[in-house]
Amino acid sequence: MSAIIAANFFSAPDESTRNIFVLLAFAAGFAVRPFGALVFGRRGDMIGCKYTFLITILIMGLSTFLVAFLPTYKTAGIAAPIALIALRMFQGLALMVILGTRTYFGEEDFVDWAWRIPYAMSGILLAVSVWIRLKLNESPAFSKMKAEGKTSKAPLSESFGQWKNLKIVILALARKPALRRKCGRL
Repeated sequence: MSAIIAANFFSAPDESTRNIFVLLAFAAGFAVRPFGALVFGRRGDMIGCKYTFLITILIMGLSTFLVAFLPTYKTAGIAAPIALIALRMFQGLALMVILGTRTYFGEEDFVDWAWRIPYAMSGILLAVSVWIRLKLNESPAFSKMKAEGKTSKAPLSESFGQWKNLKIVILALARKPALRRKCGRL
């Protein structure tokens, strides 16, 4: 997908620069992960994992879906790559769908217009994911803490205000998002 994204959203620069820009656009999604861990880890501490998972899947799914409808550089100029990078900062990519679409439609149609299909199909996956997330219950540990009034009132200051907790947070951010640590695997 990087060559197709480069041609559609970064077509003004030369090919080498275009490829660097597309790799930076993909990297943007990884760069914001520690911030997502802070924001959604705190949200999970306050309202629980069920609704936090729902919020994160909506953000990721809608961001992926909206890429299908972005204008290209030819039609929107610099706004196109800016919009792509903004959406990329919220999304993840589904590579098997891309491979299947590319094989089915052929290289010429894929490069021309069918590259949008995998992103549009994420709307279906989003709907299924939201439905599944709505059916989930909070973890028994969180439900018990909430019933006993022991949920965190200020998770950020509790996490960062004391060095012993801050060391654990830094380690967790370096290894995986805090939400996964608290709520289990996504």
